Amino acid sequence: MSGQSQKRRQADGRTRKGNRWNRRGLTQAALGASHSKDIYLRSFYWRIASTRGDKKARIATAHQQLEITCIIIRVGVHFKEPGANHLALRHTETHAEVSGEPAGGFRL
Repeated sequence: MSGQSQKRRQADGRTRKGNRWNRRGLTQAALGASHSKDIYLRSFYWRIASTRGDKKARIATAHQQLEITCIIIRVGVHFKEPGANHLALRHTETHAEVSGEPAGGFRL
């Protein structure tokens, strides 16, 4: 049993330090994406920043970019930009499914 606790990672919300050059590059790219117009990552960034703050949003957006990049490299597909309103549309669709109302919100 010795050494097992060293291998487990505590889920305390902290990220590890990692490579400082990669981290700086990814967070700079995340900041750039947060100021671009009509893209998914901008809405993703501001959605998190409004509740959790700028630093957490920057790291979360950088992580999202890293996940997208890994999928592109691993699968070999082109990235299709979902658009700035993707999260809002997805929210209304899931809300409509739960409440039983149509996606427009009106029942005729």
